[in-house]
Amino acid sequence: MRNLALLSLLVLILVFSSVFAVHELSSLKPASKEQIGNLSEHTRGRVHDGSVNFISEDTADQISSPQDVPGPIKEIKHNFVIELSCPLIVPHEELRRVEGESGTFIVARILVKNVPNLAKNECVVKFGDEHAIDAFVGYVRNKLKMESEDRIRIQQMQKTMGISSLKEVKKELARYAEEDNVTKYPPERYYQAFVTPYDDQIKSLSYKKTREEIFNYVQGKMWMSDFNLFGVKEKWIKPAEFLFDTPALGANPLEESVSDCSEKANTLASMLRASGVMQDSVRVALGKVNFNGIIAGHAWVEIKEDGKWMVLDSTAGPYFEAGVKHERAGLPYKYWQSHEYPIEQVWFYYNDIYYVEGTNESAPSSWDAVASTNVNSLLLEGSSAGGSGSANTGFGNLLLPLVVIGGIVVFLVFKESVSPSPLLGRK
Repeated sequence: MRNLALLSLLVLILVFSSVFAVHELSSLKPASKEQIGNLSEHTRGRVHDGSVNFISEDTADQISSPQDVPGPIKEIKHNFVIELSCPLIVPHEELRRVEGESGTFIVARILVKNVPNLAKNECVVKFGDEHAIDAFVGYVRNKLKMESEDRIRIQQMQKTMGISSLKEVKKELARYAEEDNVTKYPPERYYQAFVTPYDDQIKSLSYKKTREEIFNYVQGKMWMSDFNLFGVKEKWIKPAEFLFDTPALGANPLEESVSDCSEKANTLASMLRASGVMQDSVRVALGKVNFNGIIAGHAWVEIKEDGKWMVLDSTAGPYFEAGVKHERAGLPYKYWQSHEYPIEQVWFYYNDIYYVEGTNESAPSSWDAVASTNVNSLLLEGSSAGGSGSANTGFGNLLLPLVVIGGIVVFLVFKESVSPSPLLGRK
């Protein structure tokens, strides 16, 4: 019995010794770490938070482990954050992606044996293992912010309202309310009357269109200031008037639908609502923005995508200014999901059902959230990156099966030790 107990103890010692021996092999620090490339120099472009090229010691050791380390070590997968200038051909499992104008940012799972190829790949601008995720997200946010600032400047997006204060807007809307004898909205929130999803022309125009198709349609309409069109700083008209009546106005030299940001925003929200977007998931925002240092009143739309508010600004398309028509391709539907939109102040949110203005509101609590870039969630949610213990290690992979085997051996030995001896009971 004593011998069997000693044998059991010996088996356990051997099992755990083998586990830790393999772990030590995978943690060797050989001189061949250069195989992963000179990461500090493997970078291009502008860096804000220092180089985010980073491989932790554990990962680097596994990458450059000597050839006599057991095969499973080389088959370990880690999460990597990568900036790409072209498609990645290194075998990988993509978990998350954010598209920028100058490149793509991904979180991917890659076998450690393939990381030397990752470091040498010409498409890889920057990369790091999951321990670099916080620095990488900060880097991506800053880079996309620079892209949006450049885009605002290049697109000349400062196509704002003719008035720049909430007081002026309210005064103008109160005047419209006095002239409208059939409106269901009180003068203090008459802005809701300009979201018209139940208008027959708007319903017909929106029928079976996707969100992106509607956005592209409205973005493609010509921006023109109210002063050019009506001879006043600001004048609101309803979506159907904008789309179907402005081409015939005598002051319109283009004979096509034209108006400024308020009509574009109200029309976009109206068509989205008419297409089936629920009243709690789309809203017009009126406030101030900072377009390349120009702070002015502006109207834009916000819509829920992936559970978060995302900006849709439909004024990035063609515009008419100083007697000249300028063609612009506009921006993609989800551009402002990852790029920072320069909101200075929000005066109020509204659609045909809900509104929020200061402490006065009729909207659900979800309207309390503000639109913002979602780089963190786009890169982190569902990727298992950024959390402790999310990468596989050689020790973790080998520990469980070896412990199970050791347990089975101990159980069999123990069972044998307590089985009745054939000599017991003999007289």
